[in-house]
Parts: sequence; C-alpha cells; structure tokens
Amino acid sequence: MNKLIVSLLLLTRASCSSAQRSIESSPTIATDKSEYFGGDTIVVTITNYDDPTFLDWVGIWSAVHDAKQLPSPSSEWDWLTSSNTVKFVGDLCDGEYEVYLLQDISPPYSSLAAAAFTVSGSTRKDCSDGVCTFATSPYDDENVHMAPVDGTAVSKIAFSSCYAPSNQVSNALWKHMRNTFKADMWLWLGDNQYSDGRSLETKRERYNAARNDRFYREYGPVAEPKIPVTGTWDDHDYAANNQGDDYECKKLSQDEFVYHFNVPSDDPRHPDQGVNQQEGIYSAYMFSKTNGGNSDGIHQINLDARYHRSPTFDYHGTCQGAATDMLGATQWAWLEQELSRPSEIKIVATGIQVLPPLNLGRDLGDYCAYDWNGNSFETAIAELGESDFASGTSYETWAEIPSSRTRLLKLCQKSINDGNAKAIIFFSGDQHWAEIQAKKMPFDENTGAEQILFEVTASGIDQRWKVDVDNPNRVRVRSADSKGSGDFVHECNFPFEFNGVVYNDCTTVDHDRPWCSTGTYADDKHIHGSWGNCLPEEEELVPRSMQSYGTSRKCTDQYHHTCTAQANYGGIEVDWSTNRMKLAVYTPHHEGEVEASSIFVDFSAAPEPPANPFK
Repeated sequence: MNKLIVSLLLLTRASCSSAQRSIESSPTIATDKSEYFGGDTIVVTITNYDDPTFLDWVGIWSAVHDAKQLPSPSSEWDWLTSSNTVKFVGDLCDGEYEVYLLQDISPPYSSLAAAAFTVSGSTRKDCSDGVCTFATSPYDDENVHMAPVDGTAVSKIAFSSCYAPSNQVSNALWKHMRNTFKADMWLWLGDNQYSDGRSLETKRERYNAARNDRFYREYGPVAEPKIPVTGTWDDHDYAANNQGDDYECKKLSQDEFVYHFNVPSDDPRHPDQGVNQQEGIYSAYMFSKTNGGNSDGIHQINLDARYHRSPTFDYHGTCQGAATDMLGATQWAWLEQELSRPSEIKIVATGIQVLPPLNLGRDLGDYCAYDWNGNSFETAIAELGESDFASGTSYETWAEIPSSRTRLLKLCQKSINDGNAKAIIFFSGDQHWAEIQAKKMPFDENTGAEQILFEVTASGIDQRWKVDVDNPNRVRVRSADSKGSGDFVHECNFPFEFNGVVYNDCTTVDHDRPWCSTGTYADDKHIHGSWGNCLPEEEELVPRSMQSYGTSRKCTDQYHHTCTAQANYGGIEVDWSTNRMKLAVYTPHHEGEVEASSIFVDFSAAPEPPANPFK
C-alpha cells in the first residue's frame, strides 16, 4: 500500500486546490505567439513554477472576464503536464483571448497567471454567440458500433468512461477486455469524447475520431466480431463542464450521440421519430441468462443525468431550491416503470457517481438545491442515515441534489423488496479513477426492509486523477472508527506493525475490543494515535473473504480506490449456476496486478414479493 509519505504528499498537493495557496515566487504563463491564424496550434508554457500539482490545469477564455471570477465553461482546457507545457490543437473563433493557469476545481475559477493572445482567420462556422450549428462533415461509417438487442444472452459486461484516444499508449485495455475478460457487451458511461461547446461539427469530428482510433478499431467494440455497445453521456460529450438543462444545443447533441452509437431509427431517441423523439438519451435493455434459464437475467438501465438536470450552482442558471431535480418528470416516471419490471439483476448506468455522500463541510447555501428553512435538503440526507457523515465528495455527483439521490436509492430499495430484482448495481464514470462502493439502505415504511446497493466507478482511458478523495461508502477490507468514536467509516491499514508484531487483521492486544491501525508509516509501522475500534466482521457490507485487492496504483490507504493506473475499466461477471456475481476493476497496462480490486456478491437471497391484502 501507499503509506504515510504518499498520503502526506497528496494531502499537500490537494491543499493546493485552493486559490489561496501560498507560492513563494509567482508563476508566469506565456503563449508561443501573441497572434494566431485560424487552425494554428497554441503552445502554452508555464515558467517560474517548480512544483506543479495534480490539480493544475490551463484554460482559455475570451478576454472579457475577471481573472478572479472565471465562469464555466472555458473555450478550451487541459491538464498541466509534467513538462509545464500544454498544446491546444483546434480552431478558436476570431477574437481576443486570455489563457490562465488554475487550480480551482469548482467555478468561479481564480487564476494564478494569465497571458493574452488574439485569433483571426477562423474557419469555424459556429462563432456567433449563442448559435448551435449543424454538423456538415459526413458521419464516418467505416467503424460503426452495434447496438444491443433485447433477449440477448449476457453474463459479462465491461464499462468505462472519460475517453481520450490520443492519450492511449497501447491497445492493452481493449485487448484485455475482448480476449481475456471476453465481454458480452460494452457500456460507455460518459465523456465518450471531449467536445465542449456548441459546435455540432466538433462533436461529430470527435465521435468519428473516437471510433476510428487505431487501438479501438483493433480490439475495441467496433472490431470484428463486434461487441454490442450502449451507455449514457456526461458533461463533456453532452455540452460542457458540469452543464445540465441550461445547454442550448441538447437536441442536436442527442442526435450526434444517437449516430455515434448506431441507435436504430425506430428507437424513441432517434431523430427519425420527428416530433415524437424522446427528450434525453435514457434507455433500457432486458438480457437473458446464458444458461438458458429465465429470460429476465440482467436488466440494464441507462439514465440521462444531463438533459433535464436543473442548475446545481447559480452560475448554471436560476436556482430552484427544493424543486431542483436530476431527471425530469418524464424520465422519473419511465424509471419507476423500468424498476417494476422483474429481473434477476439490475444495472443502472449514470455518468456521475451515486453512492458517495455529500461533503457537508461546504457552505450548503452554495448548492441550488438548498432550500434554507424548507429543510428538504437536510431531510433527504437524513433519510439515508448520512447526517453525521463528517466527510464526503466535493466533486459533481448525485449528492449535489439530495432529494433526487434519495429518491433514486429508495426506488431501487423498493424494487428489490417488491421482488423485482435480487441485486442492483450502479455503474458510473466521470472521476478519472476507479472504486467499488456499497451502501446499506435503512428500513423505510414505504420502501421496505434494509437492502445493500452497490456501485462500481470506472473512469479514465487513458486519464487518471491522483488525489485522495474520501468516500465513507467505499468498500473497506475492515472498517474502523476513529479512537472509539463509533463512526465506522475508516479503512484499517494492513499489515501494520505494533510493538514489534505484524498484524494482518484486527487485534485485541492492549485493548478491550478488536482494533486496528488507521495510519502507518512507509515501513508499515503503526503511527501512535492513529487507531480505531473495528466494526464486527459480521456487520461488514462485503466480507473480507469476498474481496480481492492489489496494493499498487492506489493513492490512498483504501484498497478499493484505484487512481494511478494508466487506464482502467470495470467489469461484472455473473455466474448464473451459483447466483454469484463478481464486480471488478481492471488495469490491463500493469502486468502482475491487472485486476486492481474486486468483490463477490451473492444474489440468491431475494425477498419474496409482499402478499396482496386484497386477495
């Protein structure tokens, strides 16, 4: 495991995300030219900056904004590389621009350095402000996707997100997915290409490039024999960073999504449906068991968390308080119908994470969903038993709209208790890391008995986000509190050495109940004061015997958080003969530990549907 030294380094770097970071000497930013002609590559160099962090990025805005209040989205952006150089290949509209060095993770952004430049002679056709333009280049039909078909036998599904074809170093991921994992289907979970903005021409070009990438066409889903593909989108392929229903070009963007995934013309999402075209790219498929049993095996549901999503912060539009919503009324009604269809397993795909709880340390008034004295915000969190969580995510997730998150989780809980599923798993992307999560839903008079919901996040081809992000709902090998606090949301660090003895499990030595180290030095020696009482093993949501995990490519001391791999993808493998499924994260570029982590889940013990009192 990465121990204290790495943790301290990451904490130091994470602290740099604040615009208030102290820099001994101010960095400078410069472009290779002050004037560019349309289509020129813009080369940006950072100097006098010897300690770049994992959070540094470079963004371009038109020169009309306050450098301390930069809005989302930018015209172009990219992560700062170790060489302190960033290249922007494309064609900006004519005008005056400024390029900024930034570290903020949420807008409005505050720059550390800025440089000005101009662009003239642009060949773009979408440069009028507020105008959505049609794509004029042909849809490339050389390497096309194959859409799934209801009733197909499926037991293995692979998935990932945040696809940057030019970042790939080899075909390792696609080759492993096809030849070793042997996926029956591939799911894309958003940021399936990067085309921020209103240019549908750019979207089509990027979609074409994504399918035609040489590694993707060698072993990816478009190679022969084709692997069926479906999924959903996220902000950067749908619109721009963190956008929702405020995006002006969502109908046209949906059309490009449909063409890219080769969705049949009789599908409700297809533009051939005319005035009856569905608003949003949500969809569902019912697959059969591979052993010839019940035809209702895996029920795969794709949610659209963008098209109808209300503003989550005021820079996206007018806040709606308690009315803030993720899916919109029509999609909610559709989802309730889907969750009432019987199946063995339901997989719910969404571009952003579901199970990570909200970071309550942030000013709640920042969230559009916060309704002050209405208390719906706090009530939704309390109904999930998370009011006392001291930590959670600060990144974009379902947690930013607590009422929608609680509604989704309760609908899934009810679906299991009504006998319509034996297990429900969320697949998500967005984060540029991978992790496996589990949450126990508390008893509810309307939705029924306690149920455990699972989530696998897989994100980054080839991208990675090396940062320590706390998540109390991440699966842990053994859970511990903090020095007897009773909040069992910490990971035991195994092995740990205490008084010359090495322990690979909780121990009662020098204590009246089992305990473990929650902090160790690089040599695995226990850090004095970093300990916690262990949760009784029978109360763990996933028993240790049902887990497998490596020790590399982690940036925290949490075994099911993989964030330093070249790329990652997730997989579900169902054994219908034993009613057991495996949820795993794979990192194929790294020999020796290709399987980064996994859990097994038995799904045979489903509740009986409630008796009908009117019979």
